[in-house]
Amino acid sequence: MKQTLRSLLCVAVLAASVITPVRAADEDVTFAFPGDYNTNDNSNAYGMTNYAMRGVHHNAHRRMAGASTEKLHQFGAEEFYGVASLAVEYQQTRNNTNFAQWFSFASDGNNDMTYGHYDGLDSSTKDIDGFNFGVTASGTVNLDPRIQNINADIDLFLGFDEFVCGLWARIGVPINHTRWDLRLTDTLDAGTADTTFGSNLMDSAVTVTVPYSDLKTAWVGDKGWGDVPVMTKGRIDGRRTETAVAGLKLELGYDFIRREYAHLAASFMVVAPTGNEPTADYLFEAVSGARNSWEVGGNISGHYNFWENADCNSSFGLHVDATVTSLLKRNQTRLWGLKAGSSAAKASPGASFLLLKKFTSAGAYSALERGPNVLALKGKVGASIMANVGAMFKYTRDAFGCDFGYEFYHRSKEQLNSRTAIAASTYGIKGMTDVDTNGTSTSSTSTIALNATADSSATYIADADIREQTALHPAYNSHKLFSFYQYNWNNCDWEPTLGVGGSYEFGAGKDGAENIAADQWGVMIKGSISF
Repeated sequence: MKQTLRSLLCVAVLAASVITPVRAADEDVTFAFPGDYNTNDNSNAYGMTNYAMRGVHHNAHRRMAGASTEKLHQFGAEEFYGVASLAVEYQQTRNNTNFAQWFSFASDGNNDMTYGHYDGLDSSTKDIDGFNFGVTASGTVNLDPRIQNINADIDLFLGFDEFVCGLWARIGVPINHTRWDLRLTDTLDAGTADTTFGSNLMDSAVTVTVPYSDLKTAWVGDKGWGDVPVMTKGRIDGRRTETAVAGLKLELGYDFIRREYAHLAASFMVVAPTGNEPTADYLFEAVSGARNSWEVGGNISGHYNFWENADCNSSFGLHVDATVTSLLKRNQTRLWGLKAGSSAAKASPGASFLLLKKFTSAGAYSALERGPNVLALKGKVGASIMANVGAMFKYTRDAFGCDFGYEFYHRSKEQLNSRTAIAASTYGIKGMTDVDTNGTSTSSTSTIALNATADSSATYIADADIREQTALHPAYNSHKLFSFYQYNWNNCDWEPTLGVGGSYEFGAGKDGAENIAADQWGVMIKGSISF
Protein backbone atom coordinates (compact mmCIF):
# COMPACT_ATOMS: atom_id res chain seq x y z
CA MET A 1 0.00 0.00 0.00
CA LYS A 2 2.83 2.39 0.83
CA GLN A 3 4.45 1.70 -2.53
CA THR A 4 1.16 2.35 -4.32
CA LEU A 5 0.78 5.71 -2.61
CA ARG A 6 4.37 6.56 -3.42
CA SER A 7 3.84 5.82 -7.10
CA LEU A 8 0.70 7.95 -7.23
CA LEU A 9 2.59 10.80 -5.57
CA CYS A 10 5.35 10.49 -8.16
CA VAL A 11 2.87 11.00 -10.99
CA ALA A 12 1.43 14.10 -9.29
CA VAL A 13 4.89 15.55 -8.66
CA LEU A 14 5.77 14.88 -12.27
CA ALA A 15 2.98 17.08 -13.60
CA ALA A 16 3.69 19.88 -11.12
CA SER A 17 7.43 19.81 -11.83
CA VAL A 18 6.83 20.66 -15.48
CA ILE A 19 4.33 23.52 -15.20
CA THR A 20 6.14 25.39 -12.42
CA PRO A 21 9.53 25.94 -14.12
CA VAL A 22 7.88 26.87 -17.39
CA ARG A 23 5.94 29.71 -15.81
CA ALA A 24 8.82 30.80 -13.59
CA ALA A 25 11.34 30.95 -16.42
CA ASP A 26 9.02 32.72 -18.84
CA GLU A 27 7.04 35.40 -17.07
CA ASP A 28 5.53 36.65 -20.33
CA VAL A 29 3.18 33.72 -20.83
CA THR A 30 0.09 35.78 -21.67
CA PHE A 31 -0.98 35.89 -25.27
CA ALA A 32 -2.00 39.54 -25.48
CA PHE A 33 0.36 41.18 -27.93
CA PRO A 34 2.50 44.13 -26.84
CA GLY A 35 2.00 47.42 -28.65
CA ASP A 36 4.77 46.62 -31.11
CA TYR A 37 2.61 44.01 -32.84
CA ASN A 38 -0.32 44.54 -35.17
CA THR A 39 -3.52 42.69 -34.32
CA ASN A 40 -6.89 43.03 -36.03
CA ASP A 41 -10.48 42.77 -34.77
CA ASN A 42 -10.24 38.97 -34.88
CA SER A 43 -7.24 39.10 -32.53
CA ASN A 44 -4.96 37.83 -35.28
CA ALA A 45 -1.44 39.10 -35.84
CA TYR A 46 -0.56 40.53 -39.23
CA GLY A 47 2.31 42.24 -41.00
CA MET A 48 4.83 39.68 -39.71
CA THR A 49 7.82 38.43 -41.72
CA ASN A 50 8.76 35.23 -39.89
CA TYR A 51 6.76 32.21 -38.72
CA ALA A 52 8.43 29.87 -36.22
CA MET A 53 6.48 26.61 -36.51
CA ARG A 54 6.96 24.17 -33.62
CA GLY A 55 9.73 21.72 -34.41
CA VAL A 56 8.47 18.28 -35.42
CA HIS A 57 11.22 16.57 -33.39
CA HIS A 58 9.26 17.18 -30.16
CA ASN A 59 6.07 15.13 -30.31
CA ALA A 60 4.69 13.33 -27.26
CA HIS A 61 2.19 11.39 -29.38
CA ARG A 62 4.92 9.77 -31.47
CA ARG A 63 7.17 9.27 -28.44
CA MET A 64 4.64 7.70 -26.06
CA ALA A 65 2.11 5.80 -28.17
CA GLY A 66 2.69 2.23 -29.24
CA ALA A 67 5.46 0.22 -27.60
CA SER A 68 4.40 -0.08 -23.99
CA THR A 69 6.39 1.70 -21.30
CA GLU A 70 6.98 -1.64 -19.59
CA LYS A 71 9.17 -2.68 -22.55
CA LEU A 72 11.24 0.49 -22.27
CA HIS A 73 11.65 0.47 -18.49
CA GLN A 74 11.65 -3.27 -17.76
CA PHE A 75 11.02 -4.34 -14.20
CA GLY A 76 13.61 -6.80 -12.94
CA ALA A 77 15.93 -6.41 -15.94
CA GLU A 78 19.53 -7.42 -15.23
CA GLU A 79 20.91 -7.54 -18.76
CA PHE A 80 21.39 -5.26 -21.74
CA TYR A 81 18.13 -4.79 -23.67
CA GLY A 82 16.54 -2.42 -26.14
CA VAL A 83 13.49 -1.31 -28.12
CA ALA A 84 13.70 0.11 -31.65
CA SER A 85 10.69 1.82 -33.19
CA LEU A 86 9.75 3.62 -36.38
CA ALA A 87 6.84 6.04 -36.59
CA VAL A 88 5.74 7.46 -39.94
CA GLU A 89 3.40 10.46 -39.63
CA TYR A 90 1.71 12.90 -41.97
CA GLN A 91 0.76 16.33 -40.60
CA GLN A 92 -1.04 19.25 -42.23
CA THR A 93 -2.09 22.68 -40.98
CA ARG A 94 -5.69 23.84 -41.16
CA ASN A 95 -7.69 27.05 -40.51
CA ASN A 96 -5.64 28.71 -43.25
CA THR A 97 -7.64 31.96 -43.25
CA ASN A 98 -6.35 32.86 -39.79
CA PHE A 99 -2.92 31.60 -40.70
CA ALA A 100 -2.77 33.78 -43.83
CA GLN A 101 -3.37 36.97 -41.87
CA TRP A 102 0.03 36.53 -40.21
CA PHE A 103 1.70 37.77 -43.40
CA SER A 104 -0.93 40.25 -44.58
CA PHE A 105 0.13 43.70 -45.78
CA ALA A 106 -3.42 45.03 -45.44
CA SER A 107 -4.14 47.60 -42.74
CA ASP A 108 -6.88 45.35 -41.29
CA GLY A 109 -4.89 42.12 -41.64
CA ASN A 110 -7.18 40.71 -44.34
CA ASN A 111 -5.73 37.85 -46.39
CA ASP A 112 -7.45 39.24 -49.54
CA MET A 113 -5.21 42.19 -50.43
CA THR A 114 -6.06 44.69 -53.15
CA TYR A 115 -3.31 46.33 -55.17
CA GLY A 116 -3.18 49.08 -57.77
CA HIS A 117 -0.80 51.01 -60.00
CA TYR A 118 0.94 54.09 -58.70
CA ASP A 119 -1.29 57.13 -58.78
CA GLY A 120 0.57 60.13 -57.46
CA LEU A 121 -0.32 60.59 -53.80
CA ASP A 122 -3.71 58.94 -54.18
CA SER A 123 -3.38 55.17 -53.66
CA SER A 124 -5.05 54.90 -50.26
CA THR A 125 -7.96 52.81 -51.61
CA LYS A 126 -5.58 49.89 -52.22
CA ASP A 127 -3.79 47.72 -49.67
CA ILE A 128 -0.63 47.61 -51.77
CA ASP A 129 0.88 50.14 -54.14
CA GLY A 130 2.16 47.84 -56.86
CA PHE A 131 4.88 50.17 -58.11
CA ASN A 132 7.07 48.99 -55.20
CA PHE A 133 7.13 45.62 -57.00
CA GLY A 134 7.17 46.80 -60.62
CA VAL A 135 3.41 46.50 -61.28
CA THR A 136 0.97 49.06 -62.70
CA ALA A 137 -2.02 46.71 -63.05
CA SER A 138 -4.62 46.39 -60.30
CA GLY A 139 -6.26 43.36 -58.75
CA THR A 140 -6.59 41.23 -55.62
CA VAL A 141 -4.03 38.77 -54.33
CA ASN A 142 -4.97 36.06 -51.82
CA LEU A 143 -2.83 34.05 -49.39
CA ASP A 144 -3.90 30.55 -48.36
CA PRO A 145 -0.75 29.14 -46.69
CA ARG A 146 -0.34 25.51 -45.74
CA ILE A 147 2.44 23.54 -44.05
CA GLN A 148 2.72 19.79 -44.62
CA ASN A 149 5.12 17.44 -42.85
CA ILE A 150 6.04 13.84 -43.54
CA ASN A 151 7.97 12.49 -40.57
CA ALA A 152 9.87 9.22 -40.26
CA ASP A 153 10.85 9.12 -36.59
CA ILE A 154 13.46 6.49 -35.67
CA ASP A 155 13.64 5.91 -31.90
CA LEU A 156 16.12 3.63 -30.13
CA PHE A 157 15.94 2.87 -26.39
CA LEU A 158 18.88 1.04 -24.77
CA GLY A 159 18.81 -0.34 -21.21
CA PHE A 160 22.21 -0.77 -19.55
CA ASP A 161 21.12 -2.76 -16.47
CA GLU A 162 23.88 -5.29 -17.15
CA PHE A 163 26.36 -2.55 -16.23
CA VAL A 164 24.46 -0.09 -14.00
CA CYS A 165 21.01 -1.01 -12.75
CA GLY A 166 18.46 1.57 -13.98
CA LEU A 167 20.78 3.33 -16.47
CA TRP A 168 19.51 3.85 -20.01
CA ALA A 169 20.01 5.92 -23.16
CA ARG A 170 17.66 7.01 -25.90
CA ILE A 171 18.40 8.27 -29.41
CA GLY A 172 15.83 9.96 -31.66
CA VAL A 173 16.37 10.54 -35.38
CA PRO A 174 13.29 12.40 -36.73
CA ILE A 175 13.67 12.56 -40.50
CA ASN A 176 11.41 15.33 -41.75
CA HIS A 177 10.23 16.38 -45.20
CA THR A 178 8.43 19.70 -44.86
CA ARG A 179 6.52 21.70 -47.50
CA TRP A 180 5.54 25.33 -46.98
CA ASP A 181 3.25 26.80 -49.61
CA LEU A 182 1.62 30.26 -49.59
CA ARG A 183 -0.79 29.04 -52.31
CA LEU A 184 -1.08 32.48 -53.91
CA THR A 185 -3.90 33.44 -56.24
CA ASP A 186 -4.15 36.71 -58.15
CA THR A 187 -7.29 38.12 -59.79
CA LEU A 188 -6.74 41.05 -62.13
CA ASP A 189 -9.25 43.91 -62.38
CA ALA A 190 -10.67 44.86 -65.76
CA GLY A 191 -8.89 47.68 -67.53
CA THR A 192 -5.60 48.49 -69.19
CA ALA A 193 -2.46 49.03 -67.16
CA ASP A 194 0.36 51.43 -68.01
CA THR A 195 3.22 49.81 -69.90
CA THR A 196 5.89 52.28 -68.77
CA PHE A 197 6.67 54.16 -65.59
CA GLY A 198 6.48 57.93 -65.39
CA SER A 199 9.42 60.02 -66.49
CA ASN A 200 12.39 59.91 -64.07
CA LEU A 201 10.46 57.75 -61.61
CA MET A 202 12.71 54.70 -61.92
CA ASP A 203 15.62 55.93 -64.04
CA SER A 204 16.80 59.40 -65.08
CA ALA A 205 18.21 58.33 -68.43
CA VAL A 206 15.63 56.11 -70.13
CA THR A 207 11.94 55.33 -70.19
CA VAL A 208 11.44 52.24 -68.02
CA THR A 209 9.12 49.46 -69.14
CA VAL A 210 6.86 47.87 -66.51
CA PRO A 211 8.35 44.37 -65.97
CA TYR A 212 5.35 42.54 -64.48
CA SER A 213 1.68 42.17 -65.40
CA ASP A 214 0.40 41.10 -61.96
CA LEU A 215 1.49 41.10 -58.33
CA LYS A 216 1.79 37.32 -57.89
CA THR A 217 4.43 37.19 -60.63
CA ALA A 218 6.13 40.33 -59.32
CA TRP A 219 6.49 38.91 -55.81
CA VAL A 220 8.97 36.37 -57.17
CA GLY A 221 11.29 39.37 -57.50
CA ASP A 222 13.43 37.88 -60.27
CA LYS A 223 13.54 40.99 -62.47
CA GLY A 224 15.03 44.44 -62.13
CA TRP A 225 13.86 47.60 -63.89
CA GLY A 226 15.57 50.93 -64.28
CA ASP A 227 17.69 51.53 -61.20
CA VAL A 228 15.88 48.76 -59.28
CA PRO A 229 17.78 45.47 -58.74
CA VAL A 230 16.32 41.98 -58.43
CA MET A 231 14.97 40.95 -55.02
CA THR A 232 17.46 38.56 -53.42
CA LYS A 233 15.73 38.37 -50.02
CA GLY A 234 12.12 38.17 -48.87
CA ARG A 235 10.85 36.69 -52.11
CA ILE A 236 7.18 35.69 -52.02
CA ASP A 237 6.99 32.60 -54.11
CA GLY A 238 5.06 29.28 -54.23
CA ARG A 239 6.07 26.06 -52.55
CA ARG A 240 9.32 25.69 -50.62
CA THR A 241 10.53 22.28 -49.39
CA GLU A 242 13.21 20.99 -47.05
CA THR A 243 14.30 17.48 -46.06
CA ALA A 244 16.47 17.04 -42.98
CA VAL A 245 16.85 15.38 -39.62
CA ALA A 246 14.82 17.94 -37.68
CA GLY A 247 16.90 17.57 -34.52
CA LEU A 248 19.11 14.69 -33.35
CA LYS A 249 17.90 13.86 -29.83
CA LEU A 250 20.36 12.30 -27.38
CA GLU A 251 19.31 11.26 -23.86
CA LEU A 252 21.03 9.66 -20.90
CA GLY A 253 18.61 8.62 -18.17
CA TYR A 254 18.04 6.70 -14.98
CA ASP A 255 15.04 4.82 -13.58
CA PHE A 256 14.52 5.98 -10.00
CA ILE A 257 11.45 3.79 -9.44
CA ARG A 258 10.74 0.65 -11.44
CA ARG A 259 7.99 -1.76 -10.45
CA GLU A 260 5.72 -4.16 -12.31
CA TYR A 261 2.95 -1.58 -12.25
CA ALA A 262 4.84 1.75 -12.13
CA HIS A 263 8.03 3.58 -12.99
CA LEU A 264 9.61 7.02 -12.63
CA ALA A 265 12.58 8.06 -14.77
CA ALA A 266 14.53 11.19 -15.62
CA SER A 267 17.06 12.00 -18.30
CA PHE A 268 19.44 14.69 -19.48
CA MET A 269 18.70 15.66 -23.10
CA VAL A 270 20.66 17.42 -25.82
CA VAL A 271 19.18 18.14 -29.25
CA ALA A 272 21.74 18.81 -31.98
CA PRO A 273 20.64 21.32 -34.66
CA THR A 274 20.67 19.03 -37.68
CA GLY A 275 17.83 20.92 -39.39
CA ASN A 276 18.18 24.10 -41.44
CA GLU A 277 18.17 27.73 -40.34
CA PRO A 278 16.20 30.73 -41.60
CA THR A 279 17.89 32.67 -44.39
CA ALA A 280 15.12 35.22 -45.22
CA ASP A 281 15.47 34.29 -48.89
CA TYR A 282 11.70 33.80 -48.87
CA LEU A 283 8.91 35.28 -46.76
CA PHE A 284 7.47 31.78 -46.12
CA GLU A 285 10.54 29.57 -46.09
CA ALA A 286 10.52 25.88 -45.21
CA VAL A 287 12.35 25.29 -41.93
CA SER A 288 12.88 21.88 -40.35
CA GLY A 289 13.54 21.67 -36.61
CA ALA A 290 14.32 24.35 -34.05
CA ARG A 291 15.68 26.87 -36.59
CA ASN A 292 19.22 25.52 -36.14
CA SER A 293 19.37 26.17 -32.39
CA TRP A 294 21.00 23.76 -29.94
CA GLU A 295 18.63 22.57 -27.22
CA VAL A 296 19.66 21.53 -23.72
CA GLY A 297 17.28 20.23 -21.09
CA GLY A 298 15.76 17.07 -19.71
CA ASN A 299 12.87 14.66 -19.64
CA ILE A 300 10.77 13.09 -16.88
CA SER A 301 8.54 10.11 -17.55
CA GLY A 302 6.39 7.88 -15.41
CA HIS A 303 3.44 5.51 -15.40
CA TYR A 304 1.13 3.88 -12.94
CA ASN A 305 -1.31 1.04 -13.64
CA PHE A 306 -4.48 1.59 -11.65
CA TRP A 307 -5.89 -1.82 -12.54
CA GLU A 308 -4.42 -5.14 -13.64
CA ASN A 309 -5.99 -8.55 -14.29
CA ALA A 310 -3.59 -11.44 -14.71
CA ASP A 311 -6.32 -13.87 -15.81
CA CYS A 312 -7.01 -11.98 -19.07
CA ASN A 313 -3.60 -10.27 -19.25
CA SER A 314 -5.08 -6.80 -19.16
CA SER A 315 -4.27 -3.48 -17.51
CA PHE A 316 -5.27 0.17 -17.41
CA GLY A 317 -2.94 2.98 -16.42
CA LEU A 318 -1.76 6.56 -16.74
CA HIS A 319 1.47 7.42 -18.59
CA VAL A 320 3.13 10.84 -18.46
CA ASP A 321 6.10 12.18 -20.42
CA ALA A 322 7.48 15.72 -20.08
CA THR A 323 10.36 17.37 -21.94
CA VAL A 324 11.72 20.83 -21.10
CA THR A 325 14.61 22.38 -23.02
CA SER A 326 16.12 25.77 -23.66
CA LEU A 327 16.73 26.90 -27.25
CA LEU A 328 20.18 28.44 -27.20
CA LYS A 329 20.67 31.66 -29.16
CA ARG A 330 21.98 31.17 -32.69
CA ASN A 331 22.79 33.58 -35.53
CA GLN A 332 20.04 33.56 -38.15
CA THR A 333 19.05 35.88 -40.97
CA ARG A 334 15.63 37.44 -40.44
CA LEU A 335 13.69 40.00 -42.49
CA TRP A 336 13.15 42.79 -39.96
CA GLY A 337 10.29 45.27 -39.94
CA LEU A 338 10.41 48.99 -40.48
CA LYS A 339 8.73 52.01 -38.97
CA ALA A 340 6.80 53.77 -41.70
CA GLY A 341 3.77 56.00 -42.04
CA SER A 342 2.58 58.81 -39.82
CA SER A 343 2.78 56.72 -36.62
CA ALA A 344 5.85 54.92 -35.37
CA ALA A 345 4.01 53.05 -32.60
CA LYS A 346 3.90 49.84 -34.62
CA ALA A 347 5.72 48.32 -37.55
CA SER A 348 3.86 49.25 -40.72
CA PRO A 349 2.60 46.07 -42.45
CA GLY A 350 4.60 45.36 -45.58
CA ALA A 351 7.06 48.19 -44.93
CA SER A 352 9.95 45.74 -45.27
CA PHE A 353 9.15 45.64 -49.01
CA LEU A 354 9.21 49.37 -49.77
CA LEU A 355 11.44 50.71 -52.51
CA LEU A 356 14.39 52.60 -51.06
CA LYS A 357 16.83 55.16 -52.35
CA LYS A 358 20.51 54.59 -51.76
CA PHE A 359 22.81 57.56 -51.19
CA THR A 360 26.56 58.08 -51.30
CA SER A 361 28.55 59.22 -48.27
CA ALA A 362 28.29 62.74 -49.69
CA GLY A 363 24.46 62.54 -49.71
CA ALA A 364 24.04 62.16 -53.47
CA TYR A 365 21.53 59.76 -55.00
CA SER A 366 23.23 56.50 -56.03
CA ALA A 367 20.63 53.86 -56.95
CA LEU A 368 17.33 52.30 -55.97
CA GLU A 369 17.22 49.30 -53.66
CA ARG A 370 14.66 46.75 -52.56
CA GLY A 371 13.68 46.92 -48.89
CA PRO A 372 14.20 43.17 -48.24
CA ASN A 373 17.71 43.30 -49.66
CA VAL A 374 18.58 45.88 -47.00
CA LEU A 375 16.50 44.69 -44.03
CA ALA A 376 17.46 40.99 -44.15
CA LEU A 377 20.10 41.06 -41.42
CA LYS A 378 21.79 38.56 -39.13
CA GLY A 379 20.50 38.34 -35.59
CA LYS A 380 21.28 36.07 -32.62
CA VAL A 381 17.89 34.58 -31.69
CA GLY A 382 16.76 31.97 -29.17
CA ALA A 383 13.99 31.08 -26.72
CA SER A 384 14.28 30.39 -23.00
CA ILE A 385 11.80 27.54 -22.71
CA MET A 386 10.37 24.79 -24.86
CA ALA A 387 8.06 22.41 -22.99
CA ASN A 388 6.28 19.37 -24.42
CA VAL A 389 4.10 17.40 -21.99
CA GLY A 390 1.99 14.34 -22.72
CA ALA A 391 -0.50 12.49 -20.51
CA MET A 392 -1.95 9.25 -21.84
CA PHE A 393 -4.34 6.55 -20.64
CA LYS A 394 -3.33 3.10 -21.88
CA TYR A 395 -5.55 0.02 -21.91
CA THR A 396 -4.20 -3.42 -22.88
CA ARG A 397 -5.90 -6.78 -23.20
CA ASP A 398 -3.89 -9.75 -24.41
CA ALA A 399 -2.31 -8.67 -27.72
CA PHE A 400 -4.38 -5.52 -28.19
CA GLY A 401 -3.78 -2.06 -26.80
CA CYS A 402 -5.29 1.40 -27.16
CA ASP A 403 -4.09 4.82 -26.04
CA PHE A 404 -5.95 8.08 -25.51
CA GLY A 405 -4.01 11.17 -24.58
CA TYR A 406 -3.47 14.90 -24.40
CA GLU A 407 -0.34 16.82 -25.34
CA PHE A 408 0.60 20.35 -24.24
CA TYR A 409 3.25 22.39 -26.03
CA HIS A 410 4.68 25.72 -24.89
CA ARG A 411 7.44 27.87 -26.28
CA SER A 412 8.46 31.18 -24.78
CA LYS A 413 8.82 34.27 -26.92
CA GLU A 414 11.82 34.52 -29.18
CA GLN A 415 14.51 36.77 -27.78
CA LEU A 416 17.07 38.76 -29.75
CA ASN A 417 20.52 39.08 -28.24
CA SER A 418 22.16 41.16 -30.99
CA ARG A 419 21.88 41.81 -34.71
CA THR A 420 23.74 43.43 -37.58
CA ALA A 421 23.05 47.16 -37.88
CA ILE A 422 21.80 48.85 -41.03
CA ALA A 423 24.29 51.20 -42.70
CA ALA A 424 23.84 54.73 -41.35
CA SER A 425 22.92 57.69 -43.61
CA THR A 426 22.64 55.39 -46.62
CA TYR A 427 18.96 54.55 -47.31
CA GLY A 428 15.69 56.47 -47.42
CA ILE A 429 12.11 55.56 -48.41
CA LYS A 430 11.50 56.47 -52.04
CA GLY A 431 7.74 56.98 -52.21
CA MET A 432 6.82 58.86 -55.41
CA THR A 433 9.96 61.02 -55.48
CA ASP A 434 11.87 60.84 -58.74
CA VAL A 435 15.53 59.99 -59.23
CA ASP A 436 16.53 63.05 -61.28
CA THR A 437 15.69 66.60 -60.21
CA ASN A 438 14.53 65.35 -56.79
CA GLY A 439 17.02 62.51 -56.57
CA THR A 440 18.12 63.44 -53.05
CA SER A 441 14.57 63.73 -51.68
CA THR A 442 12.81 61.01 -49.68
CA SER A 443 9.27 60.23 -48.53
CA SER A 444 9.76 58.83 -45.05
CA THR A 445 6.07 58.55 -44.07
CA SER A 446 5.06 56.48 -47.11
CA THR A 447 3.64 53.01 -46.49
CA ILE A 448 3.19 49.99 -48.73
CA ALA A 449 -0.31 51.33 -49.51
CA LEU A 450 0.07 55.11 -49.50
CA ASN A 451 2.67 57.40 -51.04
CA ALA A 452 3.13 60.39 -48.78
CA THR A 453 4.46 63.85 -49.63
CA ALA A 454 8.19 64.37 -50.01
CA ASP A 455 10.25 65.26 -46.95
CA SER A 456 11.58 68.82 -46.69
CA SER A 457 15.08 67.32 -46.67
CA ALA A 458 16.50 63.83 -47.10
CA THR A 459 15.43 61.58 -44.21
CA TYR A 460 17.60 58.51 -43.78
CA ILE A 461 16.50 55.21 -42.28
CA ALA A 462 18.31 54.87 -38.97
CA ASP A 463 19.02 51.58 -37.21
CA ALA A 464 16.49 52.64 -34.55
CA ASP A 465 13.79 52.63 -37.24
CA ILE A 466 14.01 48.85 -37.57
CA ARG A 467 11.17 47.04 -35.78
CA GLU A 468 12.58 43.78 -34.52
CA GLN A 469 9.27 42.38 -33.22
CA THR A 470 8.07 41.96 -36.82
CA ALA A 471 10.49 39.02 -37.22
CA LEU A 472 10.32 37.56 -33.68
CA HIS A 473 7.68 34.99 -32.76
CA PRO A 474 5.81 35.66 -29.49
CA ALA A 475 5.15 33.07 -26.78
CA TYR A 476 2.47 30.52 -27.50
CA ASN A 477 0.75 27.33 -26.36
CA SER A 478 -0.87 24.55 -28.32
CA HIS A 479 -3.03 21.60 -27.28
CA LYS A 480 -3.32 18.20 -28.91
CA LEU A 481 -5.70 15.27 -28.51
CA PHE A 482 -4.51 11.91 -29.81
CA SER A 483 -5.31 8.21 -29.92
CA PHE A 484 -3.48 5.05 -30.96
CA TYR A 485 -4.47 1.41 -31.50
CA GLN A 486 -1.90 -1.37 -31.46
CA TYR A 487 -1.38 -5.13 -31.83
CA ASN A 488 1.48 -6.89 -29.98
CA TRP A 489 3.07 -10.19 -31.04
CA ASN A 490 4.45 -10.86 -27.57
CA ASN A 491 4.98 -14.59 -28.12
CA CYS A 492 7.24 -14.07 -31.15
CA ASP A 493 10.94 -13.39 -31.39
CA TRP A 494 11.69 -9.64 -31.25
CA GLU A 495 8.15 -9.09 -29.85
CA PRO A 496 7.06 -6.83 -32.75
CA THR A 497 4.23 -4.31 -32.43
CA LEU A 498 2.27 -2.39 -35.04
CA GLY A 499 -0.41 0.27 -34.68
CA VAL A 500 -2.13 3.30 -36.17
CA GLY A 501 -3.23 6.58 -34.63
CA GLY A 502 -4.37 10.12 -35.24
CA SER A 503 -4.13 13.55 -33.63
CA TYR A 504 -5.60 17.02 -33.76
CA GLU A 505 -3.72 20.08 -32.47
CA PHE A 506 -5.08 23.57 -31.94
CA GLY A 507 -3.29 26.75 -30.94
CA ALA A 508 -4.25 28.83 -27.92
CA GLY A 509 -5.95 32.07 -28.88
CA LYS A 510 -8.45 33.08 -26.22
CA ASP A 511 -6.35 35.89 -24.74
CA GLY A 512 -4.53 37.07 -27.85
CA ALA A 513 -3.69 36.39 -31.45
CA GLU A 514 -5.43 33.26 -32.69
CA ASN A 515 -2.84 32.55 -35.35
CA ILE A 516 0.39 32.49 -33.36
CA ALA A 517 0.24 28.68 -33.13
CA ALA A 518 -0.91 26.68 -36.14
CA ASP A 519 -3.83 24.28 -35.99
CA GLN A 520 -2.94 20.95 -37.54
CA TRP A 521 -4.03 17.33 -37.81
CA GLY A 522 -1.99 14.18 -38.25
CA VAL A 523 -2.19 10.44 -38.92
CA MET A 524 0.49 7.95 -37.91
CA ILE A 525 1.59 4.34 -38.25
CA LYS A 526 4.15 3.04 -35.77
CA GLY A 527 5.89 -0.27 -35.21
CA SER A 528 8.60 -1.57 -32.89
CA ILE A 529 10.79 -4.56 -32.08
CA SER A 530 12.41 -5.54 -28.80
CA PHE A 531 15.77 -7.22 -28.27
